[in-house]
Amino acid sequence: TGGLPETAREQLATHMELYAEFKANEEMYRQLLDKGRLMLPSRDDSSSDTNAEQNMAILERKWQTVSAKMEERKTKLEEALGLASEFQNSLQDFINWLTQAEQNLNMASPASLILDTVLLQIGRA
Repeated sequence: TGGLPETAREQLATHMELYAEFKANEEMYRQLLDKGRLMLPSRDDSSSDTNAEQNMAILERKWQTVSAKMEERKTKLEEALGLASEFQNSLQDFINWLTQAEQNLNMASPASLILDTVLLQIGRA
């Protein structure tokens, strides 16, 4: 992500749209697996892999690969959003503190060369 919470939020939202589509297609995936299994010959009929078995293996492998990538990206984007938000909040808090410190310094009386005044100024600090 670009480091800004808005960027991380946008990337996560975009991914979640794709993630929702993926999850919506899970039922179709399951149905295809079930239909494919019905088409497979029993192990007694043939000892070699059929085209249907190879296609089933490809389908399962691709589904698992995409599923793992979806989950991994979702996790990384959620972490990035948390880090970007935490950084932005900490940065803003620190800038606010620096601004306040600068204002306090601007309002402070100038340093004196008179010993009694210096001791008094040190005591107020």
